[in-house]
Amino acid sequence: MSQQYKVGDVIFIRSDIMYSLYHVGIVFKIEDNYFISQNTPYKVNSFGGSVSSMPLEDWLSDREILDIVSTGISSEYIMNASYEMRFRKYDVLRFNCEHYISIIENGKGMSTQVNRWFWIVVIILAAISGKRL
Repeated sequence: MSQQYKVGDVIFIRSDIMYSLYHVGIVFKIEDNYFISQNTPYKVNSFGGSVSSMPLEDWLSDREILDIVSTGISSEYIMNASYEMRFRKYDVLRFNCEHYISIIENGKGMSTQVNRWFWIVVIILAAISGKRL
């Protein structure tokens, strides 16, 4: 199964929490074994942070893949970036799975899901208060 994925692929999977959300991880390889690096509140690494890795096939079991984006980022770069973030703890607003991947990709922590939900809340509050945006 891992052969269809490449090092540096960012894989988007359906979230277990809410159907409209997704979770992301990035593929890296050690020798002939493929792994996923991710940031999740459900795993604590040996440094107390939330950045972790696991075999790719285990991560994908029973998961719905929504999208795969190739980045061309090397395994060495992914492992080094993950090591640099090893102490960071998951924070849904400031360091979620998307923030983690975007830091690896471009050095800036960004989350389209957080931005989308922010604007949904703003629009709902504006509608409730009767104010125009």
